[in-house]
Amino acid sequence: MPCRYSFNGVKSPELDGVLNYIQESAPGTRTPLELMQKFEQTGLVEFDPNIGSYVTLAKEAGEEAMKVIESINGMTIDVFKGGKPLFLTERLGNLNRVRVSEPVLNRMEITDEDFINTETNDSNNTPLDTPAAEEGVVEDDTTELEEENNDVRESGDLVTNRIIANIEYEISRIGRIPETERTRNQIAELKVLQRNLKKVKQTHQKVSDYFDFVDYVAQIAKKGNKLINRIEKDVEKVDQMTDQEKLRTLQDISDLKESIDSFYNQEDKKSVLALLETKLLREGVQGTAKEKSFLLEKLQEAVVGMRAVNNQYLDSAIPVLTRTLHSFAPIEINQQLDAQIKNLKENMDKGIYLTSGLSRLDKRFITARVKGRKAVTELNIKQLEQKKIGIKEIENELRETHNKVSWFSMWTDPAVYSSDTITKLVAQAVRDKLLQSNDESIALKYGLREPFRKYRDYMKGRGVSEDRPDLFYQPMYEVVQRPMFNPETKKTELKEVVQFVQPENMNKFYKNRSAAYEKFREQYKYPTDPTLLDEYFEGPLGKAYLEATAEWYYNNTEKIEGAEVIERDFIRRRISLFQQINDPNTTATERQALSIEINDVTNMLRNSVRRYQGKKVYIGQLARPKMSEYENKKYTNMPAEVKEYMEVLLDAFHTTQRMLGRNPMLKDQFSDVSFVVPSIRKSGYDAMREKGFKDSAKNMLGDTFTAQETDTEFGELRKANGEPLKMIPQYFVNYVPAALVSKDLTNSIIKFADMAHRYRAKSELLGLVNLTRSAMISRSQLEMASTGDYLKDAVAKRAGIDLVDRQSSAGSNAVRQFESFIDNVFYGQSMIRKDDVIATITGKLDSNKLSQFAGTVTAVTALAGNWLQAGNQIILDSTMNAAEAWAGQYYSRADLLWARGKTYRAGFGLGLLRNIAEGLSDPFATDNKLYAMMEWADALQEFGGQFGKETGTALKKKLSLDSAFIAQHAAEFQTTAERLLALGRSYKGKFQDKSGKVILNKQGKPADMWDLFVKGENGQYNLDKRVAKLNGRKWNKSEFVGRLHGLNKKTNQLKGNVDKPLVNRYATGRLMMFFRNYFVPGYRKRFGFGSGGIHTDIESGQVIEGYYQTFFNVMSNAWHNKGELRSVYAGMTETEKQNMVRFMHEQGFVWMLAMLGSLVGQMLDDDDTEGYLANFMAYQALRLHSEMRAYINPIEFARILSSPSAVSTPIKNWWQLFGATKNLGLYYLGADNEEDVFYQRRSGRFQKGDKKWTKEFLDVFPGAAGSFKSLDPAEAAKFYQLE
Repeated sequence: MPCRYSFNGVKSPELDGVLNYIQESAPGTRTPLELMQKFEQTGLVEFDPNIGSYVTLAKEAGEEAMKVIESINGMTIDVFKGGKPLFLTERLGNLNRVRVSEPVLNRMEITDEDFINTETNDSNNTPLDTPAAEEGVVEDDTTELEEENNDVRESGDLVTNRIIANIEYEISRIGRIPETERTRNQIAELKVLQRNLKKVKQTHQKVSDYFDFVDYVAQIAKKGNKLINRIEKDVEKVDQMTDQEKLRTLQDISDLKESIDSFYNQEDKKSVLALLETKLLREGVQGTAKEKSFLLEKLQEAVVGMRAVNNQYLDSAIPVLTRTLHSFAPIEINQQLDAQIKNLKENMDKGIYLTSGLSRLDKRFITARVKGRKAVTELNIKQLEQKKIGIKEIENELRETHNKVSWFSMWTDPAVYSSDTITKLVAQAVRDKLLQSNDESIALKYGLREPFRKYRDYMKGRGVSEDRPDLFYQPMYEVVQRPMFNPETKKTELKEVVQFVQPENMNKFYKNRSAAYEKFREQYKYPTDPTLLDEYFEGPLGKAYLEATAEWYYNNTEKIEGAEVIERDFIRRRISLFQQINDPNTTATERQALSIEINDVTNMLRNSVRRYQGKKVYIGQLARPKMSEYENKKYTNMPAEVKEYMEVLLDAFHTTQRMLGRNPMLKDQFSDVSFVVPSIRKSGYDAMREKGFKDSAKNMLGDTFTAQETDTEFGELRKANGEPLKMIPQYFVNYVPAALVSKDLTNSIIKFADMAHRYRAKSELLGLVNLTRSAMISRSQLEMASTGDYLKDAVAKRAGIDLVDRQSSAGSNAVRQFESFIDNVFYGQSMIRKDDVIATITGKLDSNKLSQFAGTVTAVTALAGNWLQAGNQIILDSTMNAAEAWAGQYYSRADLLWARGKTYRAGFGLGLLRNIAEGLSDPFATDNKLYAMMEWADALQEFGGQFGKETGTALKKKLSLDSAFIAQHAAEFQTTAERLLALGRSYKGKFQDKSGKVILNKQGKPADMWDLFVKGENGQYNLDKRVAKLNGRKWNKSEFVGRLHGLNKKTNQLKGNVDKPLVNRYATGRLMMFFRNYFVPGYRKRFGFGSGGIHTDIESGQVIEGYYQTFFNVMSNAWHNKGELRSVYAGMTETEKQNMVRFMHEQGFVWMLAMLGSLVGQMLDDDDTEGYLANFMAYQALRLHSEMRAYINPIEFARILSSPSAVSTPIKNWWQLFGATKNLGLYYLGADNEEDVFYQRRSGRFQKGDKKWTKEFLDVFPGAAGSFKSLDPAEAAKFYQLE
């Protein structure tokens, strides 16, 4: 029971409450903040945020408080042997500031029992180092068992719950920032949030409960105002900032905006501050009128401050944002535009009025055409000037724009094809960062290669194959039962997880601890309602509970290495904080933050050190399972070879974990990293090998048709302050049942590491992305008239005011296209889950999963074994490569010829053998130079999709679904490798060292990229370290890769997640575009882009135009210059000449195919024509002719669009198989339906009398349809046969 005290005849509950704290706590563990919080509960003192300290209340209450303080100070000196007064007071007007002397507080101890009432229960032994009220709420040493229960709110009003939810979001947002110096500096802010959250959760019916929260949001506004003033003051220094400093500044502004958005919204119904204000005005919140008035005034101050910052932050950010975006603009674009403008002007001086890259979609074109050819040329020059990408142009585009993105472009174009310059620049910035993270993942993979080979050889010697990951890695993983909070039952339960083997037997430890705590809760009646914990821990049952838990830790744990040092650091930090808070120069605002940090440090100290029977017991983060009780024999007896490789994997795993900041991975309290393996679901192959087909089928079906917690297609989306808030996703960190988790540890670690690398890379751009989005939504949309002037505001005009009509850009096609790219690539929402009717009806089935499955079935049915299609692919792509070589913009014919020969030799002959060759060689990381260069340059545009497939034998890899498309992969590899090598060859003689000297190859000749692509110490190929410059400019790998990716789109199709357009993010859109992703880039390279005229291709660093567009423009120039083709040709730019070559090359090829098609068409009509090769050639000629003419011939275009989707074909085939099965069944039952069952005449590959069911079955059987189609090219060609 608590004691009663009296001094000089003074008795009071206030005296008892404060001095009981001294009695029940040990010297060295007490804190001034806790004591003042105890004193505050008496109602005699309160915290004044304006002063930043505790003060006595006014009038009578103040006099009473001073009497109690005088009594306590007297007992401090005479009874508790403090030597000096405990409380120090200072007169401030009509108030007294009250402070605590920490040295005195921690010297105090009871020495005279005569001053303690004999009614007190004195049976306690040496006082346990018990927690104060706040510690009882969240015991850090038992977080996995109790913290979730303690945080449950059984009741509460809407406003308070909204505040709590938004604070929790802020904690999560700040905590997810990757571990850097900046995040460590933000920890104080995080602790302020934690205290506010804890306080509001405990009690939320008094006005004073909201003081800290309101003070916090007011501080956000003040900090924001300071930041904006600093940026505006230093705006002239922006150009001197490094790229990293600019990104950091943008991140600071973005963080500020996100913090504001968590609590403030211009719409009152979405703003927690507005809701709190209403609550204080209308509801019966306890407090005096003065308290309410004070809080409302502070709240209004916070709202006004946040509104001001919200209105100013973007203007402050735009100068920095402009220069950051400009750093991603290729300088070649402006150089090419200047050359184009110069050419037009020089010809104008000669009286020759040409057009070059003219947009006839420009409204000004109509007026210019009426004025004459000179006006058209002048307009052309204006258009080219406006296409330049400079600092001024970017800043103007961020504030206002008259450019528009068409509906067609928004839905079908990748971001790099956008007519909006800002979107293209951000896309380039994101690509740059993803490329850097890709390089990091490749380096990590090669770093694991040799250790893996060594371990593989060790396990192979013991007869274990890497095809069985559950057995292959069995020596280094174990299944452990860990306590986890179940939000449905609101209880902590033991669940199985797969984790790396640790020195301690964590399975036994967690089982014992859970059992002990369950027993203690029942024995000492631990409350389930968290609001009762304060009272509980102050009572005898609570103290007995804490003593029992301390005893358990004493018997079951031991201190970690360096525990004493950490404890001393806590104590020193606390002392330092007290010195700062008592410094007269410390401001009130600083004292508020320091008091919160003192509380946090104190809690960390208390939850790390306790006393049991007079002995110090380390708990929580300073304790680990006692090795004498919990030695893990599996770890102790682990072979050295296993332990060596496990440590390599753990080093990679833990290093990349720290890139994520805070994450939900399960961690032991004595460790800052997790040993639980990444939550990647095991493959269907592994599941069947482990459990057999029957047991694994259910999970495989679930993965295929229903949404899973491990899906990586939908990103993360949370809400704060009524608005959706997107977050960079963290994959493979949530709980997944042990039975479903992949045991393929090497692949899992590589895949996890790649995710972490990309997470960190994206985090560095978060500020740039968020602020660009805000700018695009906020900028004005202007409408240009045919005169070149902007349209005026009609209402203002009627009032006699001349104002430009400025419409909002929010919801525009440009914004939607930008957001689609960011949501997809940055926030991981590659699929859109919206109004899923199928999921609503079935309750489980997911339309996106169904569309994926339908696409897979279609691809397997149509492409597996279909070498006719693969042949078409390699011929068409090779032809496009040749067209580019003839044009000479990216590489020459000699470059392509060399590259084609090198590809055949380096790729072991025709690329068809690529997969076989790679499978027969070491599959972990290639030693083949060509394959390594393809990966280095991301030539196949996979950006992370290739990781996590490193281990496994050749047989296992060939049994994967991907192997069904070996012919298609081979064709793509061959033609893509040609482009890569030809482009690298075009750099011959351009590579320079840091002194500017041209680098030579081994033969003493100027080196090309192939010459300088060399193997490093760990077997990884990379560009020679001597390379520092390219043609006098700093070498930039990203520019080369962007050039290659741009070239890929010109000659092939849209590939990879980065270039996914909006239409492909919808389930129905994917089905519609299946097998048609080549169409949009094919259309763009011929007819140009949405804005008309030239297109600034930031990705490839080129000014480009559709070559049909160029042809039309050249003919127009010739017409207006009276057929003077020579002068027109002389006035053409290099790009236009290259486009004319492309046009002529294509027309010649189409003409040749037409001639060949006519010939083979007659051959197909001749029944005597035989020979597979002839029919194969006929099919290729007719198909190529059809596809090449689809862009200009409506009949051919209609043929391509003859069905709503390629996916409809297998659906139709399955329906026909159902009908054929029904007819066959009826026939065997005696029905007279032979015509429905058997062919009555020859039909394609089937003869008279063959069963129709056979044909329908083969059409749906994977691999059969493609193979049989390839066996009969004459029949396949009839679809393309010319009329």
